[in-house]
Amino acid sequence: MHILLVDDEKVVIQPLARLLEKLGNSVACAHNGEEALLIIENQRVDLLISDIRMPQMDGVRLMQASRNLKPNLPIILMAGYIEDEMREKVAWGGLCRLLPKPIDLEILLTTIKEMEQ
Repeated sequence: MHILLVDDEKVVIQPLARLLEKLGNSVACAHNGEEALLIIENQRVDLLISDIRMPQMDGVRLMQASRNLKPNLPIILMAGYIEDEMREKVAWGGLCRLLPKPIDLEILLTTIKEMEQ
């Protein structure tokens, strides 16, 4: 599976990328929404995993913009604090899940397997 990880915090993205690669995935990393959209447009991406709170383009806007490029792309959004409004926006996005940070690796891996099916 080709996974795109997006987070402005390197301490979050690097260990997660290494873990997903050890499990046999190809992982690309972006540190903001603009970088992520370029990767989605130009490379194979089977799953997008993104933080919600990022400068310039947040994860919800990234989700919406990525839908214009790849309408059926599964997306996992991560947030340190999950508000009801956030849940509504993610539910609107379809093919999208919202997970709390810090990420529980077992829940993340289970969610990835569910989204593969």
